[in-house]
Amino acid sequence: MVSTTVASAVNVQVPETLLKKRRSTEATREAKLVAATEARKVSSVLRLSASLGNDFCMRSEGGRAASSPPSMMQRATLSHHTASSQGNAVARQAKRKVIFKRADEYVKEYLAKEKEEIRLKREARKTGDYYVAAQPKVYFVVRLKGISKLAPKPKKILQLLRLLQINNGVFVRVTKATEQMLRLVEPYIAYGEPNLKAIRELVYKRGYAKVSGQRIPITDNSIIEQQLGKFGIVCIEDLVHEIATCGPNFKQVTSGLWPFKLSNPTGGWRPRKFTGYIEGGDTGNREQHISKLIHQMV
Repeated sequence: MVSTTVASAVNVQVPETLLKKRRSTEATREAKLVAATEARKVSSVLRLSASLGNDFCMRSEGGRAASSPPSMMQRATLSHHTASSQGNAVARQAKRKVIFKRADEYVKEYLAKEKEEIRLKREARKTGDYYVAAQPKVYFVVRLKGISKLAPKPKKILQLLRLLQINNGVFVRVTKATEQMLRLVEPYIAYGEPNLKAIRELVYKRGYAKVSGQRIPITDNSIIEQQLGKFGIVCIEDLVHEIATCGPNFKQVTSGLWPFKLSNPTGGWRPRKFTGYIEGGDTGNREQHISKLIHQMV
């Protein structure tokens, strides 16, 4: 008689091949589990070491002083930098005081000279005479003509005066030699005696220094001090005073300045540009009226 009952799990006989396969699968699963556990441990250790390394770097860069007191060398370097910065600040302050003092002295000198001229004019008027001003010491020369149809001799004189382009201007000391040179090129230039305001306007607005053969704008007193400091000229007001009074370092000052590059005057030139100024043109000696032309060309 055949039994119809179902065999229990205890009574079921599993083949040997299935048992071997099950054991190998379980062994593989356990190995993977162990490997994953080890990998997690290693990654946690790496993260911890990285965080510790970053913390150490931050401390070594910026937080070392908080963790440990600075060494003797660090304190010596810090004190040296502090002392040098303080010394530079003191030197700049002293130099600034010298510049302000000189500027104040120059203003007093200009006012005294102006008052003296007014006094002399009044004295001459009282006695019925005419006051004749002293001969000019400095001319400002502007080139009006290009290189077209220019004779070799005037061209060479313009090169000596450093007037290489139209509307270039330079300061020239008035001597017998320079007056003869200006007379030879008078049909191609305009010149005259500039006043203090015109000189200051030229230097401040169109002033460029010659530094190692380069045209550098005068934006700081340090540029002037670098070029002319050995002559006692350390600021722009020193430079203006040297030009206005035709001082002993006039040649060094004008040589250290690049020729002024000016614009056409406001309203343009006169219709007969190359006619003499006294004849209604623009060329030749303008005397004190050169200051008006400078104001129009700056």
